[in-house]
Amino acid sequence: MRKLSILLLLAIAHFHVQAQSNTLHENFDVACITTSGMASGWLVFTPVPGTDPQGAWTCSPNVGRDLSNCVICSGTYSGHYHLDTSYLLTPLLDLAVYNGGRIFLNFDSKVTSLAPSGDTIAVLLTTDTGTIADTTPFTNMTGAAVPAIGSGDVSGWVTHQLDMSPYINIGAFRIAFRYISVASAGNEWFLDNVNISRTPLQITDADKQTIPVTVVGASTSNKISLSYSCAEAGPGHLALYDMMGREVYKENIALAAGQNTHTISDLGLVPSMYVIKLCNAAAYSVAKVMIQ
Repeated sequence: MRKLSILLLLAIAHFHVQAQSNTLHENFDVACITTSGMASGWLVFTPVPGTDPQGAWTCSPNVGRDLSNCVICSGTYSGHYHLDTSYLLTPLLDLAVYNGGRIFLNFDSKVTSLAPSGDTIAVLLTTDTGTIADTTPFTNMTGAAVPAIGSGDVSGWVTHQLDMSPYINIGAFRIAFRYISVASAGNEWFLDNVNISRTPLQITDADKQTIPVTVVGASTSNKISLSYSCAEAGPGHLALYDMMGREVYKENIALAAGQNTHTISDLGLVPSMYVIKLCNAAAYSVAKVMIQ
């Protein structure tokens, strides 16, 4: 049974000599130059002996979110299903600089189909300093993904998030995306816009108090009005997500100091609940809005 998995791995011994980064912002648009290349610092590991190179993670142009470049992995090629396992590993990371705060991993995902029993995301933590192996012990954090990979990924691109705050002080590690397929079934997994962020997708009471933002007036499928409070003027970013985590609207705005209002229009939304995120370089705000 094939799986879609995301794994968190401590660096193995020969990785320790490489430079570590406390951030990650990879959209593969520039760094992934060719369909056979890979973004700088990223690694591909295929543990199954005899695995066809076609089943490994590769760059692919013009099929990512917004028709940009992305990376894909597939167990279906040359008209047949194949037994494949492939890991895509990020550059070496260390999140110690975020000590005392919260930090999140975001990534855009899409799949062509789901296994009958459902595909899963898992997070693996290991202190093994040997060679990365498919049997490396791991802690399953499938339920930590918001939202979990599911039917939305089959419908289109979905932004997923994992709270990495518990791993801020574990030292150097890599994040690995693992694709598994079997000889009787296979699909394609698309991955784009992998980044580290302080802004959560999920909403808590504490989040709402960070920068007060509220929806004012009657919201419609084409117009939403917001009231927000900002400590100082400066550039900001506004985004609207559906409940599957898909970004349906975004814009850069100039935030004014104090209490202000802002209206977004010409949205063309379908009736549903949506999440609004408003942020600048120092803080963020979130709110929910129901479109009838």
